[in-house]
Amino acid sequence: PNPVGNNGTINLSIAEKNIFNLRILDVTGRCYYNEVLTLINRLQIELAPLSLQSGTYILEIETESDYLYKKIIINEE
Repeated sequence: PNPVGNNGTINLSIAEKNIFNLRILDVTGRCYYNEVLTLINRLQIELAPLSLQSGTYILEIETESDYLYKKIIINEE
């Protein structure tokens, strides 16, 4: 993953309507963002309100049948 600043965004696209739980965790498991969302086509999450410090985070997406994990690297300048 490419590092992003704290003013970045997360963009999600899913082909079909889906209800899922979205979390942003640090490497110790501390949760910084947790929300149940209904996504029809696209979703954009602004990182700035989360005030994340520089470091590595995990984006966890939980659906009814699966989990997806993506690494996020925040690089504050």
